[in-house]
Amino acid sequence: AGGYHTVALRGDGVVLAWGRNSEGQATVPASATNVVSVSAGRYHTLALRGDGTAVAWGAGTTVGSGANYGQSSVPTGLTNLASLAGGGYHSVALGVIPGNVGPQSFAAGIGASAAPSSPRKVAEVMITPAAGQLLANGATGGLPTAKTAAPTVTTVAGSGQMSAPAGVLAIAPDLAGAGAFEVEVRWPSGAANPAGGAAFTWNIGTGRYEIASTQVTHLQIESGAARIEGACAINGVGGFAFTLLVVPSRSQEGNETQRLRLQVRDATTGTVVLDTQPGTRLDAELEGAGKFEGRVSISNGPARE
Repeated sequence: AGGYHTVALRGDGVVLAWGRNSEGQATVPASATNVVSVSAGRYHTLALRGDGTAVAWGAGTTVGSGANYGQSSVPTGLTNLASLAGGGYHSVALGVIPGNVGPQSFAAGIGASAAPSSPRKVAEVMITPAAGQLLANGATGGLPTAKTAAPTVTTVAGSGQMSAPAGVLAIAPDLAGAGAFEVEVRWPSGAANPAGGAAFTWNIGTGRYEIASTQVTHLQIESGAARIEGACAINGVGGFAFTLLVVPSRSQEGNETQRLRLQVRDATTGTVVLDTQPGTRLDAELEGAGKFEGRVSISNGPARE
């Protein structure tokens, strides 16, 4: 399963996919024939054919903004594969390099500007949490030994003031808005779901909108950014879902800052009700998402006794 889509393989080698198709990730290409295994990333899909070659589709056929990091651009000469795996915004292949004495494994990371022009040995590369980033491992044999991690807790907490451009409220596209927010969400390792919540107060035109989370279902942090999702109520009326994005940025003066985006949707239909960056996908760059004054801390550290 990918971020919002599912892929399956029939016994006759036919690939089936369904779910969200915003990047074409659920549209199986005609070239995906004689498939022996499949995998999915957040917005892309991979298939391994019986001849050891790979087929990829969805986000990342080109390198660009949003979800496109080259994760679906299969490197030239990538053959003799044994398996494939899709990450959030990168892809990995494992196979045998012909001409060596005995089988030798290698991996190819696909993504961002760090994508290699040719596969590299597993002992030479390590994929970091940053999308598609490859770093030298320095190991002379195999991958690093896995270790049991100490209990940790992921925390996103802060408060501040926000403003949003015209169109923040879907039913009043000519009106801009301003508001305040407070968020504190914690997810200890081993817990089934995050705890805590978020609250927003928006003044848009003559209306006042109190948005309060009723349940947090998802918390993800990566490379200093955070994504929080869950259910919420507007002025006490439930049936809505929200996504809050916090992304590191820099001011024109070069100072470290943050960009925030809040989107609220009808939980049943998916219709966007309020969005501080209207008209763009949630995976788009946070530009024009309004001003933010305040600070949100993002951490993933040892759990306190």
